[in-house]
Amino acid sequence: MEAEPPYGLADAGTDIAFAMTGDVYRNVRALKQIRSLAARGHSVTALSLAGDAPPIALPDAVRVRTMPFPAGSGPGWFLDVHRGMRDMLSMLRPRHVHASDLYVLPACAAHARAGSRRLSYDARELYPHVASTAGKPWSTWFWRLLEGYYIRRAHTVFTVSNRIADHLAKMYAIPRPTIIFNAPDVRIPPTVRTDIRSTIGLDSTVPLVVHAGQIRAGRGVDLLVGALPMMPHIHVALLGYGPAVEDMRELARAQGTASRLHVLEPVSPMDVPFFIRTADVGVTLLDDSCLNHRYALPNKLFDYFAAGLPVVASDLPEIMDVLRRFKAGIAARPGTDQLGQAILDVIRNPEPFRDGARAASSIFNWEAVEPEFCAAFQPRT
Repeated sequence: MEAEPPYGLADAGTDIAFAMTGDVYRNVRALKQIRSLAARGHSVTALSLAGDAPPIALPDAVRVRTMPFPAGSGPGWFLDVHRGMRDMLSMLRPRHVHASDLYVLPACAAHARAGSRRLSYDARELYPHVASTAGKPWSTWFWRLLEGYYIRRAHTVFTVSNRIADHLAKMYAIPRPTIIFNAPDVRIPPTVRTDIRSTIGLDSTVPLVVHAGQIRAGRGVDLLVGALPMMPHIHVALLGYGPAVEDMRELARAQGTASRLHVLEPVSPMDVPFFIRTADVGVTLLDDSCLNHRYALPNKLFDYFAAGLPVVASDLPEIMDVLRRFKAGIAARPGTDQLGQAILDVIRNPEPFRDGARAASSIFNWEAVEPEFCAAFQPRT
């Protein structure tokens, strides 16, 4: 794998231009997809925003090129992303252009159309209805208008859940998108040689609850830390990064539970299921603040399944459909007391939920969805 400066030499020989916002090395969905495409003989140039995650070894057929992360937010940020992606794409002559999110879709659509190339789009979120647009009708209107215009140009549209697929098909009058779940690829050998319990230094008899993912508002982390007083002897590990880390530490200190809260640096996204396997419960606590959350099936849910962990989750319809189907966990009603009680209930009788998590993992894994994803990138004769 070769990483190059943002505006290097033209790379006319690449098969697939794979564009995204965010840091490619933190985007586990993109990493799986890129690896799979390279394994099938495609050369891939990944275009992303520069981040601070350490590079991850990728196949020789993959190049990573980045643009500086734009300052600010809102329309100015989007315009800077568009211009940067447009400039990077202009150096490439792929046969297929893939937009891994809405924010790069206009630049990808323009490049695909100019060269009569195939275009695919991954609607990884319900973008007009994410948390940042809640209560902002003009923002929702803008992103719906933008997505509606460009999504119809894509030869293939992917998404992450049944409800989002149904919503997109109805909203934009397009064929139902192909669902590619955010399931981990457990075939890849882990690069870590330890586990979460050993890293913290906890005996196997001490109950451990893990939250994997961003530590920020809207993720329910404050509820989890706030529930520690009613869960004596239970430890909580936050595996991730985000702006609310110090707030969570201060909350734990204020309520006298700092010794039972552990904030750990994130491991490689591919290593998460292996690393967390020695915990007792996994939690995913998206708040019910927007339609995107209600329809989400987050990465961490499938990571918990792969690790064989029972799950305590927000009572959101798409997540609960899966948990109920496999009996892999239970819902926690809003509030620290309700969350604490749900965790205690699972810890008292974990084995049925562990069985359900293992059953879910046998269905929701990257090996199961990989062929359908890769089929969209086969050359057309």
